[in-house]
Amino acid sequence: MQMSRRLPRWTVLFTTALTLFLLGCRQEATDMRVETENALRQADADWAAVAAKKDWNTFLTYYSTDATVLAPNMPMVSGTDAIEKAFDGFTSMPNFSITWHDTKSQAARSGDGGYTLGNYEMSFNDPAGKPVNDKGKYVSIWAKQPDGKWKVVVDMFNSDLPAVGTESH
Repeated sequence: MQMSRRLPRWTVLFTTALTLFLLGCRQEATDMRVETENALRQADADWAAVAAKKDWNTFLTYYSTDATVLAPNMPMVSGTDAIEKAFDGFTSMPNFSITWHDTKSQAARSGDGGYTLGNYEMSFNDPAGKPVNDKGKYVSIWAKQPDGKWKVVVDMFNSDLPAVGTESH
């Protein structure tokens, strides 16, 4: 005679309830990429609009206090004072102007950071008064601050034009 091995009813109910409870506790991380990428595009566009108006004090507020800037032909600079000094060198050039637009933004799934990249155009007059035009690309890494604002933590840009003296190579 064969004995039937059935689990007690309470074991089945307890196991089922525990499984449902554990599945209910498991939370999927919300994917914030689309929302964040839109916010990054907007922050980048707002920052570019400030630069187009030559409002350099507001321009600098888009950097976090511990940001790092990697500009062409100069050492990297970090922190508010060093960044301000570096940009004073740019913005004090006669007829200095800069425009840019992003071509891509990418965000972390968490919604707390990401980057924008795109193209810029810059112009100014050299010490002899001759107009200089530059164009290139940039990448800005953004982090969401505790107050909800987006700030640039790393900013890098470089020219698409040949380095001086290499035009014929």
